[in-house]
Amino acid sequence: FENIVMNGIKNGIWGYLDEESNQVNDIISALTAGTTSTTNITIIINNKISIKNYSNNDFSIKYDNTWKIDNKDELKLVHKKSNSIVSIKTMVLDDNYIDTNLNEIVGNVIYSIHDQNKDYNMLSSDDISDKYQAMSYMFENDSKNVLVNIYKKDAKLIIVYYEAEFKYYDIVLDSVDSILDSLEIKVGE
Repeated sequence: FENIVMNGIKNGIWGYLDEESNQVNDIISALTAGTTSTTNITIIINNKISIKNYSNNDFSIKYDNTWKIDNKDELKLVHKKSNSIVSIKTMVLDDNYIDTNLNEIVGNVIYSIHDQNKDYNMLSSDDISDKYQAMSYMFENDSKNVLVNIYKKDAKLIIVYYEAEFKYYDIVLDSVDSILDSLEIKVGE
């Protein structure tokens, strides 16, 4: 148990964002049980993780400095500790698809993903619409989990692909969720 906690500290994976200072303060609470007593341990570390912005003509996101940009053309972020990947791609639909519901479009996208990645099995699909029409798909193969989220605003599709080894998927997912929550899709006026 101690190794899990210490690895979490070293990898900077548990934390909360202090909006005023733009830093992440890590708080790890661990409960260790001895044979005769129980001890609470609280460790507080200030990692000075900063929040960065990325913006292009199609979308903007915020991400922390545990990620590095590997490719700006089709945004690809690589997690510095786990080598997990977040890739964000944009597709502009023909004008006749502006009013088309995402559910009517997404079948072709998922078929294409599945056709090109036959060693992955789809585990789930969910409608995650909130501020945009959005669908989420979970895939896995022998060693990795992949999350594919597809967002639609007007004639623009944003496809976000998150891939991580099993042992890192849940650990890095909070950081990925923060990136996804910050997504702003830009459309022409």
